[in-house]
Amino acid sequence: MPVASYLGGRAALPRLAAGYTRGFADTVLRYTDRSYDGAKWVRLKASAALASLARPTGSASTLFSIAGRDEGNFWVATQSGTVYRKRDDAWRVECQLRNAFKPIIRPVDGEHLFVAGENFHRVSAGEVERLGEARNPNWSWGGRIAPLAADRVYSHGLTIDPDVLYRYEGQKRSQLRRDEYREATVHDADGTPLRDHGVEGVNCTRSFAAGGGYGVAQSRGHDETHARLVRYAGKFWRTTSDDDLYAPRDMWLTGSTESPAVVVVGGESSLARGWVHVRRTLAAGVDHRLAGSLEPTSTDLLRVWGVSPDKYWVMDTNGTVWQRDGAESRVVIRGLRREQVQSHDAWVSPTGAVYASTEDRLDKLG
Repeated sequence: MPVASYLGGRAALPRLAAGYTRGFADTVLRYTDRSYDGAKWVRLKASAALASLARPTGSASTLFSIAGRDEGNFWVATQSGTVYRKRDDAWRVECQLRNAFKPIIRPVDGEHLFVAGENFHRVSAGEVERLGEARNPNWSWGGRIAPLAADRVYSHGLTIDPDVLYRYEGQKRSQLRRDEYREATVHDADGTPLRDHGVEGVNCTRSFAAGGGYGVAQSRGHDETHARLVRYAGKFWRTTSDDDLYAPRDMWLTGSTESPAVVVVGGESSLARGWVHVRRTLAAGVDHRLAGSLEPTSTDLLRVWGVSPDKYWVMDTNGTVWQRDGAESRVVIRGLRREQVQSHDAWVSPTGAVYASTEDRLDKLG
């Protein structure tokens, strides 16, 4: 099925009545404003069944990544490539992929998603189409996905050939080598190609509407001290600032096309842990500090979501959640480090429900 047939060529309509606003594909520009006071992590009853199904032969196929459209429609993938779907109140096996170790899943609407493991797949209502390689199977990371237009989707990450970027336009796949295609290299604001920043290093992509987007580009060789904020327009990724970001894990895009703002979070770095960087249009980037936690927690920030650049939430791999409201930062959710819980991935629904996946359990913040 051509990408254009279900991405529709335009941004999703805002859902203001529900308190949230969608951007293009799976981007949520504004989440429902809510309070997490009194909420706690609860292990879902489906956890044991999913973990058991994920390891039918005692292999290491544990729960890995999670993403979705809304609370009644989301997907969970195992390390070995089995994708489960929760639709309304029922779980089912959506598909079982070969050569999809540690897959990344990226929904583009409520029925279709892309999955990048060692191979790149398009899944439409349970039907699977293999599109090609996504990353070198000898590496345990990569396979990023960027849907940027109705007929243009990129597979980012370290491919079999590290100098090749894959572009999908409808049913056509193109291999873009850096030494042959300017499109495969990040440019600065003046249009000069940056040798140390290939498009295969772009991650955390978010879009207001089809045809544009924002992301974070790590330098060639994936030097964690040189990740840059970038913007996609007119076939090219261009830097938007000179800010150096350390090991970015997630980015939230908010505002509007005329006045965009981003909140970037990260950790898992020898140089910085638990950092938050906020940048608004025509303003210098600002680093926000996290409030201290009364008990040990990783501060390895995994996810960010919010209402505005002045009010947002961040979560670390132990499930500790901080709220930033104006100049105040405080812990609003106690994490699960005491239970030795370490999340591989987390997903936040547009209404602010948080789901986190570990090796053998699926938790919900409610």
